[in-house]
Amino acid sequence: MPMSDQTDSSTWIKISKGCAVVGVLLLVLASVLPAGWYPTLPLFLGLALIVVSHVLTPCQDQITRWWRRRISKSPQDEDAKSNGASPSR
Repeated sequence: MPMSDQTDSSTWIKISKGCAVVGVLLLVLASVLPAGWYPTLPLFLGLALIVVSHVLTPCQDQITRWWRRRISKSPQDEDAKSNGASPSR
């Protein structure tokens, strides 16, 4: 990966983390504001920033990573494990 790509990637990650932090803070603010102050603006603005964060850097949950590892294993590897032999590579 060229150096400029790494810099661009780290910039996107920083922007994404910033959006996520501000989004969560706005959600917390919306939850503690009195109803008379119309907390819907910080609520929806916070949700929008969290969506932007997820669009910039999509997250992979643990189940997705587990499932991909599980799919990438070949059936011969599973057979070799059940027979007690080491898998051939």
